[in-house]
Amino acid sequence: MRFGIPLLAVCLALSSCQSVLHRSVHIDPALEALIPPDSVYLFGANLQQLRETPIYQQLARIAVPELDRFVQDTGVDPRKDLQEVLACSNGNGIVTMVRGTFNAHDLEAKMASRGAPRISWKGHTLYGTGNTALTFLGPSIVAVGSTPILESMIGNSSHGMPEALRPFVDAVPERAQMWAVSAGGLPGPKMDSNGSSSRLGDVMGMLRGIQSVVVGADFSKGLNLTARLDCQTENDAKHVHDALRGAIGMARLSTPDNQPELLKLYDAIQVTQGNSRVDVSTDLGADQVDRLLSLWLNKPR
Repeated sequence: MRFGIPLLAVCLALSSCQSVLHRSVHIDPALEALIPPDSVYLFGANLQQLRETPIYQQLARIAVPELDRFVQDTGVDPRKDLQEVLACSNGNGIVTMVRGTFNAHDLEAKMASRGAPRISWKGHTLYGTGNTALTFLGPSIVAVGSTPILESMIGNSSHGMPEALRPFVDAVPERAQMWAVSAGGLPGPKMDSNGSSSRLGDVMGMLRGIQSVVVGADFSKGLNLTARLDCQTENDAKHVHDALRGAIGMARLSTPDNQPELLKLYDAIQVTQGNSRVDVSTDLGADQVDRLLSLWLNKPR
């Protein structure tokens, strides 16, 4: 028994470390409960956490007249009133849900007073057309997107995280303020009847072997981004790996001489392949992100 207590302590310590390592991103339970069961793509953003990051605070200084008009018209300021965004897609349509501190009844009254087109559906009011609409799914939840998806969400109790997506959401790092997962490959433009497509279609065609995607971005200390691409076969993974490395190489070659910061960004992107999986990652410090933002915004450094 002399080793019993120390051994127990070690086991408990290992157990606690394991639980920390396997923590995944948190989704607002009220939003998660509304995920349509046929969803194959999810995108999430924790705006409450994102507002505390250096990159957000720098972007928040930019004047956006359209945003100011939106605040004036609705009384909702996305810069402080919204908490979390969750977008869901089944591959044919998309709906975006937002939770915030706004008052749904006040917003609904303002939309009605402005004469917004209305659709009545199972006791709910949808504002919009037969293709795209907006509705309120709770006192602090607004949903906008594909009208058929919104109609299927109303009064349907079989919502919640689809089991096919759960392992991918569990793989998103806990600290990610923005993330995306896919259990249906990557969406892309459809080919026309003779098999040709736009240049973008060609690029997306190169990635057709991807089966699932997990992406997480943490902006708390700059930019820490990780992406996991699971492919159908090892050959598909090699194809994706080579395509991504080639795209980075082409971007480096086209970088102007007076923008060396972009070269550092491309050099920081790591692309590796292991069997049928491709991992992409980058880790930029706050200073690097600040310089890149200054370059992007064309501001003097």
